[in-house]
Amino acid sequence: MIKINLLKKKDTSDFGGGMDYVSDSSGFDERETKISVSAILVALVVPLIICGFLYLQQTSKISSLEDTKKAKQVELETYKDVFKTLATFKKVQAILERKNKAIEEITSHKYTAVKLLDNVSTTLPDFVWLNLIDFKGGMLVISGNAFSYNLVSEFISQLKNIGHFYDIQLNNSKISKKKGSEVVSYSLRCKFEDKNKKEEGGK
Repeated sequence: MIKINLLKKKDTSDFGGGMDYVSDSSGFDERETKISVSAILVALVVPLIICGFLYLQQTSKISSLEDTKKAKQVELETYKDVFKTLATFKKVQAILERKNKAIEEITSHKYTAVKLLDNVSTTLPDFVWLNLIDFKGGMLVISGNAFSYNLVSEFISQLKNIGHFYDIQLNNSKISKKKGSEVVSYSLRCKFEDKNKKEEGGK
């Protein structure tokens, strides 16, 4: 059977001298695939780089904070020694203040105490002796022993006559035996005021 092609032959002169044009779609697909892979890699790598940078930055901050903490701890230890020294100093200062106050009180009453003892010893009769003298806030307590009640009465009278002892009261007295002899134990209280010092202070 004979077949006759009645279609006109396609003029290919417009495509460069009669050369047939072949479209290469496989190369375009390869380039598109490479671009897609590169984009994916970039999308994965960039966040990793950012995360790594942030991690290093935070690590650096943490290390800096730890160094600061250690420095503060060392500084605190130094301050602890200072605080201990200050506490010890305050205790010593308080003790010294109390001692100074006591010395001032003793000094202020020194003349009065000397005058009081001098007056008591001056008025003390023979065969009368003292066991205790306690002087606080202007009140005087005297206790001791004597060979008789008369000697105790004489002692009280002489205290009154000297002019510095007031409101003398005999708290108690009793007879007791000591080494086979009878003695009178007595205790009296009174007010003491040095008039001479008061007059000197008023001048």
